[in-house]
Amino acid sequence: MSAVVPSKSFYTFEQALDARFRISCENNKNSENILSAVYIHKDDFPLLKHSHNFYEINIIINGSGMHFIEDNRLPTQTGDVFVIPPNLAHGYSEDKEGTLEILHILLSERFMREYGGMLRGTSGYSLLFNVEPQLRKNVNVKLFAAIDKSEFVFYLHEFNKLISFCRGDMTTGEYETNKNAKILNLLCDLASTLTANTNALPKESALNVAELLRVIAYIDENYAENITLADLCAVSNMSRSSLLNQFSRLYNCSPSVYLLNTRLENACKMLEQSQYSIAQIAQDCGFYDSSHFSKMFCKVKKMLPKEYRHSIKTH
Repeated sequence: MSAVVPSKSFYTFEQALDARFRISCENNKNSENILSAVYIHKDDFPLLKHSHNFYEINIIINGSGMHFIEDNRLPTQTGDVFVIPPNLAHGYSEDKEGTLEILHILLSERFMREYGGMLRGTSGYSLLFNVEPQLRKNVNVKLFAAIDKSEFVFYLHEFNKLISFCRGDMTTGEYETNKNAKILNLLCDLASTLTANTNALPKESALNVAELLRVIAYIDENYAENITLADLCAVSNMSRSSLLNQFSRLYNCSPSVYLLNTRLENACKMLEQSQYSIAQIAQDCGFYDSSHFSKMFCKVKKMLPKEYRHSIKTH
């Protein structure tokens, strides 16, 4: 696993497999069944800034250095957890001791489609996949997800077990299923741990993170209902102005936009994975009717729901 990801501004999940594991989609038909990958990056820094079309979880398992995310520079140390969503440019450099080691967990778009529902059922999903990327992009918000020192030994053991397992033949179906299950379990544990650690976040941030997480959890669990701003104020015990201001700082959008995106995300999954009618999906995802659903879907996705469903089936 000493191969280096090519120095390029953007690459796909398939290109990452080829570069890291010498698994080529052209030469190995079974490679299309690979939904995730795990490896440790060390002894080869700087890791030039790049972006990709998949989610990547980075966990600093040793050493320290600098993480470059878009135009920001973030000091890193052992235990830090980074979630890199698709199309976000990032890279690393290590400190002068040269001991930086990073665990990389690559999650393809198909992995998120097939296992995302299970992840969203965990208490820490919003923190790991929604809050964390926004925190890392905002240098004024010093709230970074990290594994507590008292828990790091346990997680290091789990990481090592996962790495050992991932040395198997990635192109076999049974191996792939077991690997994805292990990654899913690890991410669920990690998300729950990070959520529990939010109570220890620094107060100087001027953000009510715990309260904002309750708002996100409420939206994620009740997106099909008629959620009002008053409901969210009651959940968070915050005033209207304070909630709108702090939510926008953390997520770079309003609660209403987050609610709409959540409804559309779940609608997309139903379009992909079910045979429900457009009208039924609209109702199940909290839209007034199929006309309202189609209008909002087209506004954001630039196509109608039926066109999206057709594009997935023919992909």
